[in-house]
Amino acid sequence: MQSNYKLNNPPFIEEIQRDMKIAISNAKHLVFMGYSLPIDDIIYKSIIATKVLGEKLMITLAVGYDSEAEDRFYNENEAKEYWDKLDYKRKKSMGKETYDILKSILNNRVKENLTIRMYFRGIPNIFNAKTDDEVNKKVKDLFYPNNDFEKYINERKKRK
Repeated sequence: MQSNYKLNNPPFIEEIQRDMKIAISNAKHLVFMGYSLPIDDIIYKSIIATKVLGEKLMITLAVGYDSEAEDRFYNENEAKEYWDKLDYKRKKSMGKETYDILKSILNNRVKENLTIRMYFRGIPNIFNAKTDDEVNKKVKDLFYPNNDFEKYINERKKRK
């Protein structure tokens, strides 16, 4: 049972949930790595759905593995084309259910506010590179797509 439905959560769980809600509501980019957003995880689905009603949001999914996928991020249209070629078992292992759940809770109402991209080569491979510079580039691309890393660092410096 999801801890969201339990009546008497320990205080530390409530604190984690509260912090997570605040973090999601302030986020510009959500990264799901290995987390499949279960069907009964209603609280977080509603937080994400509310988030994109008024603000732009990017979601990166890296929840599955397919050995035949290219080592890159697929945009939403590319992911759909790739899935159309696969059988159900491979779609499921690559995060198709998570993608479908996200799309259903967002209900295409806010398509202009939402960007979804997917990585199908698995979590270890998302960081796999031959040099430290290549690893750094991959990490920056994962967490700060569209070259937003420098912009983020400059914003942090201004706040100090």
